[in-house]
Amino acid sequence: MTPSNLNVTAALGELADAGVIGFSDDGSPVRSASILRSALAYAGALGLPVIEHAEERSLTDGAEANDGFVATVLGLRGWPAAAEEMEVARDIAILGDVLRDVPSARLHLTHLSTGGALELVRRAKAAGLPVTCDVTPHHLALTDEWIAGARRWAWDASGDPWSDDSITAGPYDPSLRVNPPLRAPSDAAACLAALLDGTADAIATDHAPHTEVDKAVEFGQAANGISGLETALGVVLAAVDAGRLPLLRAVEALTTGPAGVLVGRTRRDGAVGLVEGAAADLVVFDRSERWTVSADGLASRGKNTPLLGMELAGRVLVTLAAGRIAYEAPEA
Repeated sequence: MTPSNLNVTAALGELADAGVIGFSDDGSPVRSASILRSALAYAGALGLPVIEHAEERSLTDGAEANDGFVATVLGLRGWPAAAEEMEVARDIAILGDVLRDVPSARLHLTHLSTGGALELVRRAKAAGLPVTCDVTPHHLALTDEWIAGARRWAWDASGDPWSDDSITAGPYDPSLRVNPPLRAPSDAAACLAALLDGTADAIATDHAPHTEVDKAVEFGQAANGISGLETALGVVLAAVDAGRLPLLRAVEALTTGPAGVLVGRTRRDGAVGLVEGAAADLVVFDRSERWTVSADGLASRGKNTPLLGMELAGRVLVTLAAGRIAYEAPEA
């Protein structure tokens, strides 16, 4: 059950008793401020967070790509930063109001993508509000230049892929249609800066695999979403290798960061991680090994990634979930 479908009589208590650890609207924003207020209060009383996708739909209906130079040249309808920033400002204001009656209320803003939205979270945290947020690997490392056919990381991008030799692929790759859209290089830099100063608590993949039927269509008709789970580590390590992100912070943001959000602990409170004698959730990877992204090599049914054919660092060897082997890499 998601906040978009909640009313004041929604059975959040029973859901919490059944083991639910948070309430999310996934990719649909909570349009009603009244419903969001009730959800924050009710979930807060249970000690659980509301996880919100920030989007003002009246500004994004029919939008296809980040509102900017690339979208204009490609003839794509712009998706303004204001659509995210207006919703973030509203949500934070509602949280502040709820806290007067429910001090345990918590808000998590997921897959933020603009510098303005992250600045709003930064200010809210400085004011002591219990708000957290995450950014995605693709919003850290890719920009809207990729839609034009560029294949360079965000920290190397200029915002004008036609001004040099950066275009090496065809335009309008539907695997690049995501919600929120890939933004300008300045926004990607803001995502990295937010990770560095703790404004962004976690990196979350927003993994959204789709069938070829949903993606092999005109760019504006393609389903939103990228298959990013298996490439997340490699993309984040690209930022590490470029000197944009310390390795320790990268690992923290991918592991204890998300766990801390769900259990209500921040970097200031102390790390959440391995506990002696407890069943482990653990990923073991070879930092030095490189691998090439291929459709056949992806375990996900969704192959909708623009990284096919690219070489990434960090081969995952073993994944443990609750102490059991969930994945083991085949021998090379």
